Amino acid sequence: MFYSILLVFVTTELIVTAGQLISGYNLSYVKGTTTGFVEFSLCLAMCMPALLHLTVKLFARKKPRWFSRTVGGVTLLYLICIAAIIIASRSRASWVAAIMGGMVVGFFHLSSRLNFHLRVWHKIALLLLPALLAGAFYSIKKDSADGRMLIWKITVQELTSGNITLLPREDNFSAFIGQAQEEYFSAKERPWQEQKIAGSPDDAYNEYLQILVEDGLVAFMAVLLLLLLLANTLRKSREETKVPLAGSFVAIVILTFFSYPLRCTTSLTLAVVFLITCGALALRQEKTRIVSLCFAYIGVICWFAYQLREDRRLERALDQSRHIEILCNSKVTDNLLRCYYNLFPFLNDKPEYIIAYSKALLDQKKYKRCIKMLHQAKHLSGDPVFPIVEGKCMEQQKLYADAERLYLKAYYRVPHRIYPLYLLMSMYRDQGRIGKAKVVAAKISRIRPKIPSAEFSAMQDSARVLMSLR
Repeated sequence: MFYSILLVFVTTELIVTAGQLISGYNLSYVKGTTTGFVEFSLCLAMCMPALLHLTVKLFARKKPRWFSRTVGGVTLLYLICIAAIIIASRSRASWVAAIMGGMVVGFFHLSSRLNFHLRVWHKIALLLLPALLAGAFYSIKKDSADGRMLIWKITVQELTSGNITLLPREDNFSAFIGQAQEEYFSAKERPWQEQKIAGSPDDAYNEYLQILVEDGLVAFMAVLLLLLLLANTLRKSREETKVPLAGSFVAIVILTFFSYPLRCTTSLTLAVVFLITCGALALRQEKTRIVSLCFAYIGVICWFAYQLREDRRLERALDQSRHIEILCNSKVTDNLLRCYYNLFPFLNDKPEYIIAYSKALLDQKKYKRCIKMLHQAKHLSGDPVFPIVEGKCMEQQKLYADAERLYLKAYYRVPHRIYPLYLLMSMYRDQGRIGKAKVVAAKISRIRPKIPSAEFSAMQDSARVLMSLR
């Protein structure tokens, strides 16, 4: 039954992917039934170890030989397609998860066929190989990896300073990271390398830290205990299915540490299916296990179908919001604001929508509604755009002290972005406070671009022009 669900899922995803490629999608943009290419690669990385085991098992089976070889050829083709998609995704988390999960499966097969026992040097090699792989993948996108580790460092520092809770908190992970990163960089002048690699709070990926921050210490300890119990169940089990499940379990553990599989409905559902199947190995009676898995799978599939429907509804609402935003860029009218208002019940927890709506309110000079919306949504995201929009509201109302505080707040959240400083410099210049404007302009001119762009160069040119004034 487990293999049937695995094959149905992989077949469905690859058929959808083939349709997307035929429709003109680039390989780097196919997404199957998920919301994006990276999320798609996470799902395939979970499936790859189990599919590898099934392929080896089919080719090793002697009777009926023709059937086993035919299905084995199909699964081998699936493996090749999955490997190509994972490589094209450029997601190091997916690479590491697929390789480590495959190594677990390969180790089980080699040890059973060669019948050898682990010696000391075997254990050393097993410990060194993952470290070497991690080092190799780290060097591929070093700045990105350093940025992720900086976020983890800041988060752990914030939690260990007494900001940890036993029960769930109101702020989500992104909002917590934004506040922590702001406090970290505003406390003192940090090295340029740290400022350069600081990432957007919305791109902070570590499901374990996210559970600890959002759901509290009790939930975090419960998750760790569950993973330990499942690992122990796999270790003790003598069932044949423990081999593919062990590989996929390792892949899931790695993905949840380095990426965000629990944020996507498809990858979350797939992880739950694998973990439920792992837990079912603790049931010794096969009949009880099969019946339990049937009920569990039916429940998960029903939840998945419902959630997928809700995701599609939200995606349509977001598409409407993006269309309205395009119209707003030309001219905002009360009718367009009414359209935003009608979408509020569906998208009130989506930062992208809140930002677009608040910008439209700002353009219409509806400052109170704009600020109220931003304050209500501040627990949803740590994106520096939130304080930037609020700062513009304050500046237009001539509340310059509040605007200054908010622009600096936005800058410290991601200190290699100079747009908040540019707004602050422009505000000082318009007020006639040229001395302060020149101080900010000097800071802007010293910042090196992380990714060169025409907008960045234009803001630095404006800063240099201001510095040349006497």
